[in-house]
Amino acid sequence: MALMGILLPLAPVRAQVVPDAGPRPASECRTALYLGRPDLTGPVADLARVSELIGAAPVRPHLIRRAAEAMVLPTCDGGDAFPWRDRFRPERDSADLRIDIVQPRWSNHFNSAYPNDRNNGALWAGRGLSTSVDGGVIVHWRHGPATLSAGLAPAIIFQENHDFQIVTGATPSGYSPFVNPWHPRRIDWPQRFGEDAFWVLDPGQSFIRVDAYHATVGFSTENLWWGPALRNPLLMSNTAPGFPHVFLGTSSPLELPIGTVEARAVWGHLAESDYFDRIASNDRRMIAGLVFDYGPRWLPGLFLGFARAFLANIPADGLSISEYVSRPYGNLRSNPVGGRNPLGNDQILSVFARWALPAAGFEAYAEWGREDNWDGLEDLIMEPDHSEGYTLGFQKMLPAGDRWIRFYGEWTNLETPPTYRTGRAGGIAFYVHHQIRQGYTQRGQLLGASIGPGSSAQFLGADLYDRWGRLGLFVERIRHDNDAYYNTWAFRYGYKGHDVELTGGIHHLFFDGPFRIGWGLAYSRRYNRNFLALMSPAPRIENNWTFDLGVVWQPFWPERTTARVSAPRAIH
Repeated sequence: MALMGILLPLAPVRAQVVPDAGPRPASECRTALYLGRPDLTGPVADLARVSELIGAAPVRPHLIRRAAEAMVLPTCDGGDAFPWRDRFRPERDSADLRIDIVQPRWSNHFNSAYPNDRNNGALWAGRGLSTSVDGGVIVHWRHGPATLSAGLAPAIIFQENHDFQIVTGATPSGYSPFVNPWHPRRIDWPQRFGEDAFWVLDPGQSFIRVDAYHATVGFSTENLWWGPALRNPLLMSNTAPGFPHVFLGTSSPLELPIGTVEARAVWGHLAESDYFDRIASNDRRMIAGLVFDYGPRWLPGLFLGFARAFLANIPADGLSISEYVSRPYGNLRSNPVGGRNPLGNDQILSVFARWALPAAGFEAYAEWGREDNWDGLEDLIMEPDHSEGYTLGFQKMLPAGDRWIRFYGEWTNLETPPTYRTGRAGGIAFYVHHQIRQGYTQRGQLLGASIGPGSSAQFLGADLYDRWGRLGLFVERIRHDNDAYYNTWAFRYGYKGHDVELTGGIHHLFFDGPFRIGWGLAYSRRYNRNFLALMSPAPRIENNWTFDLGVVWQPFWPERTTARVSAPRAIH
C-alpha cells in the first residue's frame, strides 16, 4: 500500500473539467467533514482552502484562525470530485456531550548543515534531527445556546541540536554567546539553542472556551494565524510556540445586511528564551492583539482586514487588569516615548485583503504592515513606506475530473526601506525594537514571518491533489537580514556579500489505511550564511539537505464517507 501511494502520482491526469465549479450558496454546503487535527499549515489546511476555489466548499475569510477551529470543513452538494472525501468522517453534532480525538502525529525534520526553521510551533528545526509527538482530546458540552469546549493537545519534542558554525566574538556583556550578532540587544532570536540536545514538553494546541450567540471567550495556548498569507503572515504565524492568552470576540463570521464581520481580541504573556540576556527584571512582557475582517455583501469572495499587536514590558509589581486594557488601546496612533513611556512598548499593525474567485479558480491576497509609529497624517503621507513590510500571493486551481492541480506563489519583503538613511528610529528592522529588547518573539522564535528581520522571500509551487493524496514541487529564494548587510558590509563587498539562499524541493502525501503519511525533500544552496564568510575563514557557499517526515494516525478512518449531517455547527 505504501509503495502504491508513492507510484500512483505518476498516473496520467484525466482532463475532465468539473462542470459546477464556482461560488455555491450556503444551502448547498451543509455537509461538514471532520478533519481531525488542529493544523494551521500543511496539506489538510491547504486542501480546506483550495476547495473553495474549485466550488467544493463555501468561501470563508481565512483571515482570523486558531488551530482547533480548523478541524471542520463544510462541503457542497455535487462535490463528488472532492479528492479526499473518502478520507474524513462526517462531523457529528447531535449529542450534548461529545468527545473528539485529536489524531496523534509524529513529525520529523532533519537539516544536514544548518538550521531551517519555519511554521513548526514549539519545535525548533536546528541542525540534525528534530522530532515531536502530539495528540490529545477535545470535549464539547452543549447546554442550551452555549457550548463549553476544552482541548488538551500537548507536544513532546526532542531536538538533536548538532553543532554548526555561528558568529562569535561579538557578544555584548551580559548576553548569551548564542545571541543574534546583528541585533544583539533588540531581539531574542538565538543563532542556536545551547550546545546540547534537549527535550521540550509544550502545552501545544490546548484551550478552554465558551461559545454562545456568535460570541466566544476563553483561555488558550494555541497558535494564532492572522491575515491571508500561506507562508509568511506579518503578525501571527505558527513559527513560534503558542503563548498563553485570554481571548474574546466573534465565534464565527456574523451575517449583517452590509456583509460578514468577525473580530478577536487577545491578551497574553510572552516568555524569553534561555539564550538572550542575563537581566531577570526584563523577562516578562505582555502582548495585546486586535484583529478584524469584513466581507462586503456586494463583492462576494472579497475580505478586508486589520490587525494590531501591542507589546509592553511588565514591571516587577505587575500590571492591573485596567492597565492590560488601557495601555494597548490608550494611544492607537503612536508608540509613546521618553517620559510618557517609562516601561517601554512597541506596536505592529497591518492591513490585508483576500479575494477568492471560485468561478475562475483563482485567489489573490496581500498584507501590508508597519513596525514603527507615525507622527500624524503628514508623516503618513510623506513616508508611508517607513518601517513597512508586505506579502503578496496567489493561488490558481485547475480541476481535472476528480483531480485538482494548484499553482501558487508568495512574495514577502521585510527589508528596511530607504527612510532608514535619515537615521529615523535608528534603522530598526521589522520585529526589532529598542524598547522591547526581546523583540517580537516567544521563547526565542518569531511570532510573525519565519524569514525574520530585514529579509525577503519569493516562492513558487505546484501541487497535484488526487484520492491517493498530494504531490508537489516548489522553488524558493530568501535574502536573509539584508538590513544587517547594509549596516555593516555593503560598502566593502557590494553585491557579492548578501546572505542568499536558493531552495528547490518536493513534497508528497499519501494514505495507507488509517495512516496519513507525508514526506518532503529539499536542497538549499546558501551564500554567505549569517555573513560568516565576510568576517572569518568560513565557506562562502554551504549546501543543506532538509528531509521532513510526518505520520498522522486516523483511528476512525472510514472506508467511504456517505453519511450526511443535516446542520453542522458554526464553522469558525
